[in-house]
Amino acid sequence: MSFQVRHLPKGEQKNPCSWGVVENGKMIAKIETLQPETENVLWITELFTAEAYRRRGKL
Repeated sequence: MSFQVRHLPKGEQKNPCSWGVVENGKMIAKIETLQPETENVLWITELFTAEAYRRRGKL
């Protein structure tokens, strides 16, 4: 799998959305997205997981 890193021009940064997971009053995970008006894509602009919750999955 490959990823392409691209920076959006300031005019493209419209329609921001964010979602979070709160446990016991603390934010433990968050994702922020943008959907540019000129492209049929969804950009992930920030992805956060609290350190205590990282690497807990099974491979």
